[in-house]
Amino acid sequence: MQLAMFDSNSEPENSYKFANPGRAKTRRRTEDSSPYVDTSKSTWSWSEDGTEYHIIWDELDWSATETEIAKAYIFHRLESRSPHTVASDASMIKTISLISRSQGFPWSTSGALAIMTRLYHDYSAVSAINFRVFYCWCASSGKPGFFLDTYFHLDETKLYRRNSYESLFLHQRYVTPEQETLILRLIDESYDPDDWHSLQANVILHLAFELAPRPSQMYALNAEDLEVVEASGAEANEANYFSLWLPLGKQRGAGVPERRPRRISAQLAKKIQLLTVLNNDLFGIPVKPLFWSMRRERLPASYISKALLDAMTPLGEQAVGARLMRHHLGQGLADQGASADVIAEALGHNSTVAARAYIAATPTIAKIKSRALGKSDSYRNIMKMMLTGDISDKQSFPKERWVKGVVHLQYVVGVGGCGLPANNHCPKNPIYSCYTCRRFHPFSDGPHEEVRSALEMQAQTFIDSAANAAELDRTRVPVQLEQTLEAVSTVVQKCREKLEAGNE
Repeated sequence: MQLAMFDSNSEPENSYKFANPGRAKTRRRTEDSSPYVDTSKSTWSWSEDGTEYHIIWDELDWSATETEIAKAYIFHRLESRSPHTVASDASMIKTISLISRSQGFPWSTSGALAIMTRLYHDYSAVSAINFRVFYCWCASSGKPGFFLDTYFHLDETKLYRRNSYESLFLHQRYVTPEQETLILRLIDESYDPDDWHSLQANVILHLAFELAPRPSQMYALNAEDLEVVEASGAEANEANYFSLWLPLGKQRGAGVPERRPRRISAQLAKKIQLLTVLNNDLFGIPVKPLFWSMRRERLPASYISKALLDAMTPLGEQAVGARLMRHHLGQGLADQGASADVIAEALGHNSTVAARAYIAATPTIAKIKSRALGKSDSYRNIMKMMLTGDISDKQSFPKERWVKGVVHLQYVVGVGGCGLPANNHCPKNPIYSCYTCRRFHPFSDGPHEEVRSALEMQAQTFIDSAANAAELDRTRVPVQLEQTLEAVSTVVQKCREKLEAGNE
């Protein structure tokens, strides 16, 4: 049977006192953060990703027993859950201390249900669920005033909460091709290598576009996480390999998160090296974190999110945040036929639920065929601008800088000139990547029609293969040439206009 109701100013006969060790070992994101939380004082404080959290026990409108039970619970959560999750628990504790007095303690079954219902309707489903978890822990660990029978009633009460990644299945939003083009321009043009603020914001933008890490992962990055594998021999300066040891975002366990290497472009690697030098010069000390603040501490994750949006200010309404960047990476991998496991690994997910959502987001068969052959209007807005450099003449480039390559078993040469320095080796696939590169300058009399014809034949091969395998409505591989075809068509049109203008 449950205990009888008692005066809120008195203590129950079986009162409880938490045997507080004085400090709790908590999870941490970086090696330079403290692994312990001081629990010996009336205020407990902890942090995650540069954000501070706290709970002031003297402010709770609770009896001594209730407060001690709450302390035991928060202590347990500090040692078993992420600091951010404990912050949510602490918020729930503060809330129920305000609304539970009318129910008295110990709470009857109806009283506990009333508390959970009010949390659900007046606050959030998360608060109500956190309360149910709190009650379950108290009841199962034998805390006075908590009963398993009451918990069973709480557990039987249905609380709707959106499933993880449900929004991905119901309403998917991605970086549009137009936004992608504008972002790439910002990455190339929106920073001053001698301006610390400008460079740091650009590195955040560039990193978000290439690897799409969470702001919390960028917060934990160190300058030493950049790895350069130098090539040997004649191409030593042209074939270096760059990777960034990115910490996992949601790894289970109490230690510092594991780091895994992710390949990055040479352009981004050079920016990171330059930012590291500027960090050390500006602050006069060896700065370990990659992203640093003027307060001489790691740049908080919330500030990184803001810096990303600030870097996109020139885009106006076209600006996107870190979450949309992650969707863009996930969908881009799915478009290329990546498996759910590969997508989950790239995004640092603990499950393949989100990855399956990206793979499931396939267009209809008719749209696939139209897009694959470059006949859709998906890129109409993009094509108002040139994706490449200016149209040039063959005499403007030495022959060794002419772009040549194989397109669908056809060898093509002289489509344009590469604007990279002579000692730089482009790691991308020639011709396929050139028509969407600002360094590529198409020749006005280049064989662009030949390139477009070869690409259309290759796209049709993709369509036929997918159709024969009865996978046309489930694979996105046929549309991987969509943007390239549209870009080639734009170059063809621009070259025609230039030739016509020259003949007048």
